[in-house]
Amino acid sequence: MNNNNAGDVDVPIDKKWAVLRHASSLWRNWKCTLNTDYVQPRRLTNPESMRIRPKRFHKIIKRKEWNEFVDLVTSPRFMKRSAEQKAKKAMQKYAPITGRGGMTGVFDKLVLEGVLDPQRSDYGFVNPMAIADFKHCAPVQERAIKLANFLSNRYTHDKLYLVPYLHEKHWMLILINPSANTAQWCNSFGGSPRPQAIELTERALIEFHHRRGNEWDRNSLTWTVVDVPNQPGLTECALCVMRYMSLIISSGKRIFSDKLENRAVYKREHFSALKEEWAEFFMSRILPMYQVRHK
Repeated sequence: MNNNNAGDVDVPIDKKWAVLRHASSLWRNWKCTLNTDYVQPRRLTNPESMRIRPKRFHKIIKRKEWNEFVDLVTSPRFMKRSAEQKAKKAMQKYAPITGRGGMTGVFDKLVLEGVLDPQRSDYGFVNPMAIADFKHCAPVQERAIKLANFLSNRYTHDKLYLVPYLHEKHWMLILINPSANTAQWCNSFGGSPRPQAIELTERALIEFHHRRGNEWDRNSLTWTVVDVPNQPGLTECALCVMRYMSLIISSGKRIFSDKLENRAVYKREHFSALKEEWAEFFMSRILPMYQVRHK
């Protein structure tokens, strides 16, 4: 594809490898986005339209280059390799999004210590930063695959997954039960599920059921809005999500047709115990792990 350089850039010798590695990653991600958004969706439904260049890239992708790219990503060799990579990814224990000592490391350590028993738990948890929707985040299909990885991780029938969801600097909570085809929406500002959250959830469930060999229609997914207390100000959304999760787990329920809590709006003192509990957990469980890691 067209390599229009604005000019040479001097990079310090000790930074050159990092810059090249980052540029290579961006290049691969962009090609993946082009294939995912503009080629593969049309491959089975309307093959002729695959040859139409995206208008937004007319200035940087020539017609010949686009045709060569389409030929590449639809070739039998590429499709075979893509299928093999998807199969490997489906077998991953965790989505590869955090390094050693990250959330997955914390999860494993708590399981090893007997604090968590994921095989017996009725609830599953999702790393929120893997699917967060913010500026310069990964494409929705990539985040949906990560969400599908979490849904597949230690899947048991009727498990309810708690999915903290960040969109436009506001935290909300999605409760997903793949077995029952239900999604419940908790928003401390109220309102219906956001379109971005619906699209993410539907794409993840399509991928989840595809891996299990099931045909799944997004129209079969039932969304409900949970009646939750609102936040008292403009900055308490994350605390609200944490409190919602605590109440949900302590209730032992999976469907919340009534009010989650018998109050309309939280007061700031309602978060005091939650803050103390989190601080105690962080100091006793998380901080020692990082201290050992960085010795």
